[in-house]
Amino acid sequence: MTAATKRHSFATAAALLLALLAGACGPATWYPEPLRSLYDRESLSVAAKDGSVPTIVRGSPFGAAQAAFAETVTGLMKGQHFGPMVTFAPRDVAAPRAGYRVVMLFDSDLATGPEGLCGNVSAIPIVPAAAAPGTGAARTVKVAAAFCVGNRLMSTVFGQAAAAGPDDDAFRALVRQLTQDLFPPFNPEFNGQGNIKSAALF
Repeated sequence: MTAATKRHSFATAAALLLALLAGACGPATWYPEPLRSLYDRESLSVAAKDGSVPTIVRGSPFGAAQAAFAETVTGLMKGQHFGPMVTFAPRDVAAPRAGYRVVMLFDSDLATGPEGLCGNVSAIPIVPAAAAPGTGAARTVKVAAAFCVGNRLMSTVFGQAAAAGPDDDAFRALVRQLTQDLFPPFNPEFNGQGNIKSAALF
Protein backbone atom coordinates (compact mmCIF):
# COMPACT_ATOMS: atom_id res chain seq x y z
CA MET A 1 0.00 0.00 0.00
CA THR A 2 1.39 3.41 -0.92
CA ALA A 3 1.86 6.24 1.58
CA ALA A 4 -0.87 8.24 -0.16
CA THR A 5 -3.27 5.31 -0.01
CA LYS A 6 -2.49 4.82 3.68
CA ARG A 7 -3.22 8.49 4.35
CA HIS A 8 -6.50 8.24 2.43
CA SER A 9 -7.51 5.05 4.24
CA PHE A 10 -6.71 6.67 7.59
CA ALA A 11 -8.69 9.78 6.64
CA THR A 12 -11.66 7.64 5.61
CA ALA A 13 -11.55 5.66 8.85
CA ALA A 14 -11.23 8.85 10.86
CA ALA A 15 -14.19 10.40 9.06
CA LEU A 16 -16.29 7.31 9.75
CA LEU A 17 -15.35 7.39 13.44
CA LEU A 18 -16.26 11.07 13.65
CA ALA A 19 -19.54 10.33 11.91
CA LEU A 20 -20.41 7.62 14.39
CA LEU A 21 -19.53 9.86 17.31
CA ALA A 22 -21.42 12.79 15.85
CA GLY A 23 -24.47 10.62 15.30
CA ALA A 24 -25.02 10.51 19.02
CA CYS A 25 -24.97 14.27 19.51
CA GLY A 26 -25.28 16.10 16.16
CA PRO A 27 -27.91 16.51 13.45
CA ALA A 28 -25.83 15.42 10.44
CA THR A 29 -23.12 12.85 9.74
CA TRP A 30 -21.36 11.75 6.56
CA TYR A 31 -18.37 9.71 5.43
CA PRO A 32 -16.79 9.05 2.02
CA GLU A 33 -15.84 5.63 0.70
CA PRO A 34 -12.34 5.11 -0.80
CA LEU A 35 -12.12 6.44 -4.36
CA ARG A 36 -12.09 3.98 -7.25
CA SER A 37 -9.12 4.17 -9.59
CA LEU A 38 -11.40 5.41 -12.40
CA TYR A 39 -11.79 8.77 -10.69
CA ASP A 40 -9.61 11.76 -11.51
CA ARG A 41 -10.11 15.48 -11.07
CA GLU A 42 -11.02 15.99 -14.74
CA SER A 43 -13.96 13.59 -14.51
CA LEU A 44 -16.48 16.28 -13.60
CA SER A 45 -15.46 18.44 -16.59
CA VAL A 46 -15.96 15.47 -18.90
CA ALA A 47 -19.30 14.66 -17.29
CA ALA A 48 -20.50 18.23 -17.91
CA LYS A 49 -19.33 18.48 -21.52
CA ASP A 50 -22.93 18.81 -22.73
CA GLY A 51 -23.57 21.68 -20.32
CA SER A 52 -24.81 19.83 -17.25
CA VAL A 53 -24.28 16.69 -15.22
CA PRO A 54 -27.23 14.24 -15.35
CA THR A 55 -28.35 13.64 -11.78
CA ILE A 56 -30.77 10.97 -10.63
CA VAL A 57 -32.56 11.82 -7.38
CA ARG A 58 -34.65 8.96 -6.00
CA GLY A 59 -36.74 9.16 -2.88
CA SER A 60 -38.51 12.18 -1.43
CA PRO A 61 -38.19 12.02 2.36
CA PHE A 62 -40.39 15.03 3.16
CA GLY A 63 -43.37 14.12 0.98
CA ALA A 64 -42.79 16.58 -1.87
CA ALA A 65 -43.35 15.56 -5.48
CA GLN A 66 -40.29 13.71 -6.78
CA ALA A 67 -39.57 16.25 -9.53
CA ALA A 68 -39.77 19.19 -7.12
CA PHE A 69 -37.52 17.47 -4.59
CA ALA A 70 -34.99 16.66 -7.31
CA GLU A 71 -34.84 20.35 -8.24
CA THR A 72 -34.25 21.24 -4.59
CA VAL A 73 -31.42 18.73 -4.21
CA THR A 74 -29.63 19.64 -7.45
CA GLY A 75 -29.95 23.32 -6.56
CA LEU A 76 -28.21 22.70 -3.23
CA MET A 77 -25.42 20.81 -5.01
CA LYS A 78 -24.42 23.68 -7.31
CA GLY A 79 -21.07 25.26 -6.45
CA GLN A 80 -20.35 22.81 -3.62
CA HIS A 81 -17.57 20.88 -5.36
CA PHE A 82 -14.00 21.09 -6.53
CA GLY A 83 -13.48 21.96 -10.19
CA PRO A 84 -15.42 23.89 -12.82
CA MET A 85 -18.82 25.40 -12.10
CA VAL A 86 -21.41 22.98 -13.44
CA THR A 87 -25.16 22.51 -13.32
CA PHE A 88 -26.59 19.31 -11.91
CA ALA A 89 -29.66 18.51 -14.02
CA PRO A 90 -32.35 16.13 -12.73
CA ARG A 91 -32.61 12.98 -14.82
CA ASP A 92 -35.38 10.41 -14.87
CA VAL A 93 -34.53 7.29 -12.90
CA ALA A 94 -35.59 5.15 -15.87
CA ALA A 95 -33.17 6.87 -18.30
CA PRO A 96 -30.52 4.68 -19.95
CA ARG A 97 -27.59 3.94 -17.64
CA ALA A 98 -24.87 5.08 -20.02
CA GLY A 99 -22.26 7.80 -19.71
CA TYR A 100 -21.56 9.96 -16.68
CA ARG A 101 -24.16 10.69 -14.02
CA VAL A 102 -24.64 11.41 -10.35
CA VAL A 103 -27.05 9.41 -8.19
CA MET A 104 -28.58 10.74 -4.97
CA LEU A 105 -30.57 7.98 -3.27
CA PHE A 106 -32.63 8.87 -0.21
CA ASP A 107 -33.96 6.54 2.48
CA SER A 108 -32.49 3.23 1.39
CA ASP A 109 -30.42 0.71 3.34
CA LEU A 110 -28.61 -0.15 0.09
CA ALA A 111 -28.28 -3.83 0.89
CA THR A 112 -26.66 -4.44 -2.53
CA GLY A 113 -23.60 -2.34 -1.64
CA PRO A 114 -22.41 0.95 -3.19
CA GLU A 115 -21.90 -0.53 -6.67
CA GLY A 116 -25.68 -0.90 -6.88
CA LEU A 117 -25.96 2.88 -7.17
CA CYS A 118 -24.60 2.67 -10.72
CA GLY A 119 -27.08 -0.03 -11.69
CA ASN A 120 -30.86 -0.15 -11.72
CA VAL A 121 -31.58 2.43 -9.03
CA SER A 122 -35.34 2.11 -9.52
CA ALA A 123 -35.12 -1.45 -8.15
CA ILE A 124 -33.52 -0.39 -4.83
CA PRO A 125 -36.16 -0.32 -2.05
CA ILE A 126 -36.94 2.99 -0.37
CA VAL A 127 -37.64 2.71 3.35
CA PRO A 128 -38.40 6.13 4.90
CA ALA A 129 -37.78 6.56 8.61
CA ALA A 130 -40.74 7.64 10.71
CA ALA A 131 -40.81 11.22 11.94
CA ALA A 132 -40.71 11.92 15.64
CA PRO A 133 -44.12 12.73 17.17
CA GLY A 134 -45.24 16.33 16.79
CA THR A 135 -45.95 18.76 13.98
CA GLY A 136 -42.87 19.56 11.93
CA ALA A 137 -40.75 17.11 13.90
CA ALA A 138 -37.39 16.05 12.54
CA ARG A 139 -36.78 12.59 11.14
CA THR A 140 -33.62 10.78 10.10
CA VAL A 141 -32.90 11.17 6.37
CA LYS A 142 -30.36 8.75 4.90
CA VAL A 143 -28.52 9.55 1.67
CA ALA A 144 -26.25 7.50 -0.57
CA ALA A 145 -24.52 9.52 -3.28
CA ALA A 146 -22.48 8.21 -6.20
CA PHE A 147 -20.62 9.45 -9.26
CA CYS A 148 -20.88 6.86 -12.03
CA VAL A 149 -19.78 6.24 -15.59
CA GLY A 150 -21.92 3.54 -17.15
CA ASN A 151 -22.33 0.83 -14.53
CA ARG A 152 -18.96 1.63 -12.93
CA LEU A 153 -18.58 3.48 -9.64
CA MET A 154 -16.00 6.29 -9.40
CA SER A 155 -16.79 7.85 -6.02
CA THR A 156 -19.42 7.47 -3.35
CA VAL A 157 -20.33 8.96 0.01
CA PHE A 158 -23.00 8.18 2.59
CA GLY A 159 -24.64 10.39 5.16
CA GLN A 160 -27.66 11.11 7.29
CA ALA A 161 -29.29 14.08 8.98
CA ALA A 162 -32.09 14.70 11.43
CA ALA A 163 -34.23 17.19 9.52
CA ALA A 164 -37.83 18.37 9.42
CA GLY A 165 -37.86 19.49 5.78
CA PRO A 166 -35.76 20.51 2.76
CA ASP A 167 -35.23 24.00 4.21
CA ASP A 168 -33.76 22.58 7.41
CA ASP A 169 -30.16 23.77 7.84
CA ALA A 170 -29.03 20.23 8.71
CA PHE A 171 -30.44 18.83 5.48
CA ARG A 172 -28.97 21.59 3.34
CA ALA A 173 -25.55 21.19 4.97
CA LEU A 174 -25.67 17.43 4.42
CA VAL A 175 -26.37 17.65 0.68
CA ARG A 176 -23.65 20.25 0.23
CA GLN A 177 -21.08 18.22 2.17
CA LEU A 178 -21.91 15.05 0.25
CA THR A 179 -21.38 16.93 -3.02
CA GLN A 180 -18.02 18.21 -1.85
CA ASP A 181 -16.84 14.73 -0.88
CA LEU A 182 -18.15 13.20 -4.10
CA PHE A 183 -15.78 15.34 -6.20
CA PRO A 184 -12.45 15.59 -4.32
CA PRO A 185 -9.51 17.51 -5.86
CA PHE A 186 -7.27 14.45 -6.24
CA ASN A 187 -7.21 10.67 -6.23
CA PRO A 188 -4.45 9.20 -4.03
CA GLU A 189 -4.30 6.17 -6.33
CA PHE A 190 -2.66 8.28 -9.07
CA ASN A 191 0.97 9.36 -9.15
CA GLY A 192 2.26 12.66 -10.51
CA GLN A 193 2.32 11.32 -14.07
CA GLY A 194 -1.34 10.34 -14.02
CA ASN A 195 -0.61 6.61 -13.76
CA ILE A 196 -2.42 4.31 -11.37
CA LYS A 197 -0.25 3.32 -8.42
CA SER A 198 -2.35 0.39 -7.30
CA ALA A 199 -5.57 -1.36 -8.25
CA ALA A 200 -6.35 -2.11 -4.60
CA LEU A 201 -9.31 0.29 -4.45
CA PHE A 202 -10.78 -0.49 -7.88
